[in-house]
Amino acid sequence: MIEQLEGRSIRTFLTVLDTGSFSGAAQRLGYVQSSVTAQIGRLEAALGRRLFDRRPRGVSLTAAGEQFAAVARQFVQLGESLQAMMESLDEPAGTVRLRAPEAFCAAYLPAQMQQFLQQYPRIRLQLQTGFQADIAEAVAAGRADLGIIPRDPANQRLTFTPLAEVELVWIASPAAAMRDTGGLAVSGETAYIGFGSRCMYHGLGIRQLEELGAAPAELMEFASMEMIRHTVRSGMGIALVPLQAVESDLRAELLARLPGLPSVRLLHGLVKARDRELPMASRLLEENLITFFTS
Repeated sequence: MIEQLEGRSIRTFLTVLDTGSFSGAAQRLGYVQSSVTAQIGRLEAALGRRLFDRRPRGVSLTAAGEQFAAVARQFVQLGESLQAMMESLDEPAGTVRLRAPEAFCAAYLPAQMQQFLQQYPRIRLQLQTGFQADIAEAVAAGRADLGIIPRDPANQRLTFTPLAEVELVWIASPAAAMRDTGGLAVSGETAYIGFGSRCMYHGLGIRQLEELGAAPAELMEFASMEMIRHTVRSGMGIALVPLQAVESDLRAELLARLPGLPSVRLLHGLVKARDRELPMASRLLEENLITFFTS
């Protein structure tokens, strides 16, 4: 059986699993869909088992597929580790899959990631944004090597290394802030703008307003920090965001802080799988991030 298993087909299998469909896997991998179908067919023939149940809206794993998925991830990780190990004999190389909250990425990572990639030009970085629960699950399941999340998730499958205490501040347009220096009336008569209920920042902001008896008039949700900044600047509402992400707008007086609403400090840390050895490239990024944030 092992002679018939191909690394490319196994990676394609995992991509179908992650995207939920053959068409989604084809798009992510840059293949035509018939190539994905053929690779999965060869894999199923080699194993003598059907791995996916085909459904009108995507696919789901069979019992055999469930068992194969865990081994397949280990197979791919071993191959990546072996490749990185051989390449690192000359110069560190490989792909690092990092996930982090969008606002944290915008505030802290661009300059640091640029410096890291300049130092290690043969390392590729796959950076995806997400929310705490999604990031923790992706790292635990092997879909990401490292993750940055707010607060220790207390997940037995993960280790959590503290990186930085991030200050979250309340912002509004300068005109809105001038109308109410206390901040509470503004929050009660305008919208609360955030990333949505899956975001820890969003939930903290809602709870703080409710505890102060200043529930917002309405909620607005956006997928990016850029949209939140521009919407707040237009005067449509207030938001609780990392100070680092809006410092330039505050200095330029495009945004203003609401002094009547206290800031929140939230510890962010680096998570990795407890029982999985990281490839060399991922270990280098791990060391780089810890040094950058804690030195």
